Amino acid sequence: MLVAIAMSLEDQERTSTAAQPPPPPSLLNVSRLFMNAIAEMGLEANGPKGTCLSFEDVVLLHGEPPSHGLFTTFGEDCDWLGRVLKGKTHITLVRHDSDQTRDTLRVTPHPKLVVIQPQIPDEGCFHAKLMILKFCNRGIVRVVISSCNLTPGDWEGMGQIIFLADFPSVASPVSSAFGRDLADVLSIFMSGAEVKDWVDCFDASSTKARLVHSAPLTPNAVGLPLLHQRMREIVPELMTHPAKEIFATGSSLGMSLTNRWLSQFPGSVDGASNIKILFHSQSSVQFAGYAGLSGSDLLMLNPSALRSASFARDKLYQLKWANSAREPLLSHCKMILWMGDDDQPLALYAGSANLTSSAWGTTSRPP
Repeated sequence: MLVAIAMSLEDQERTSTAAQPPPPPSLLNVSRLFMNAIAEMGLEANGPKGTCLSFEDVVLLHGEPPSHGLFTTFGEDCDWLGRVLKGKTHITLVRHDSDQTRDTLRVTPHPKLVVIQPQIPDEGCFHAKLMILKFCNRGIVRVVISSCNLTPGDWEGMGQIIFLADFPSVASPVSSAFGRDLADVLSIFMSGAEVKDWVDCFDASSTKARLVHSAPLTPNAVGLPLLHQRMREIVPELMTHPAKEIFATGSSLGMSLTNRWLSQFPGSVDGASNIKILFHSQSSVQFAGYAGLSGSDLLMLNPSALRSASFARDKLYQLKWANSAREPLLSHCKMILWMGDDDQPLALYAGSANLTSSAWGTTSRPP
């Protein structure tokens, strides 16, 4: 399962090296994209009014943890999470089945922790990275979509993208497209009453952002996978005119850069325009010290894929950080950026889906 944010950027304040937008007047008005802060590399956390957030910035409000928090993740460090939250938060943790039992699991190890392990088909995994944080004393509910798992290594050892939005708490439900999207996501692994408890407590009608989610297909499914379907519904809503270029990146390519996968992908991202896929070069992987380490195979392309006639070499461009302080880091970001004729961003998708057929899905009978 995957979850991501898709938002129009045309009406957002635009940043440039020449001038920065004015900071939001209060925390409640925050609905922005950030990079992760890594202090030891000089990438200091500068809070909701800046550009970099630490994990503490995300899960604490004025130094105080939320009363309740829903966290979804592919991997977690519960001891680290508990320390940051100071043992004060009632945590609902929705996690990937790392033991591959393939059974639905719901346990309460202690009074302040509920662990949910959704049942996923054999070929799938639970990969969503979503937080809903209730700051009841402040009247704020924070929703976070990021590329980060719940581990210090993810937050402090790789380049990540973070969407953070603060919404006002409400006593009665307020209808919104974002809320309906969120309810669809949560209903995959929660009861209706639990979904209402997390969704009906805040007013998200002010945001233009949309949630995009996907779930693994059953074997031999026919038709477009869910992520393709959702993107084809939402992207036209966000785009006021066609993009001149589309940039896409993920922390893994798998075997996706083939004609078969690319035959579906452009149609799902309004891709009649030029699509450029940004990825690490071999030298950047080696510079970051990942070559030969466990998991680095996800950053490498299979030689047979590279030699294949269907491999889309013309779509692949080297990823480089704009901030040179991030050069030792590999990117764990998963995002798609639509650029207009004036070289300004039109819309952005960010979340947990890599540029792989495992994430986006394949079908036995393409449409």
